[in-house]
Order: sequence, then structure tokens, then C-alpha cells
Amino acid sequence: MRISGLESLGLDGMLITDGAKGGAYHDFSADQVFEVAGISVIPVDTTGVDDTFCSYFIRRLSLGEDPQTALTCANPAAALKVTRLGTTDAIPSLQEVMEFAP
Repeated sequence: MRISGLESLGLDGMLITDGAKGGAYHDFSADQVFEVAGISVIPVDTTGVDDTFCSYFIRRLSLGEDPQTALTCANPAAALKVTRLGTTDAIPSLQEVMEFAP
């Protein structure tokens, strides 16, 4: 999911979510793209899914994980979130994500 022209924005990187198709992190400083494919689930409520994906991704990076590992955690968190009604109260715990992850 490489998107050209983003480097000109002056950012170090950009996280892009693409719903059921997965997501990608463009690391402009290293000229790398890290990607994850979507996880097939039956969606119930997509409210807050991008917040879930982004927060899991950023949290894992803040713990020192590399972008691919962070994406690999964020992706099932988002997939699990859409199977639940609600927003903040529907965000899965890390334990739930680890048990759900393929």
C-alpha cells in the first residue's frame, strides 16, 4: 500500500488504516513501508475502530517495538473492536487482543 508523494509533507512517517483491507505505516526516514492485511470478521459497529488501531500502534511503538510488530498488534485490536457495539467501552484489552490474534 505504498502511496507516493507523502514524503513531501515533511513528516517522519504516516499511519494509514484501510478498514477491512488492513493498514500500513510509511517510515519516510527509513524509506520503508510496513503493512498488515485485514482480518476477516463480521462487523457490528465501526465507530472508534481507527482510534483503536492508532492507539494500539502508538502504544506499541512507545514500548520500543518496531513498526511491523506494532501493526501486528494494532490490526487484531481493530478487528476485534468492530465486532462489538460502542466506543471506548468496546476497545479490547491487550489480553483479549493476544487471545484473538491469528
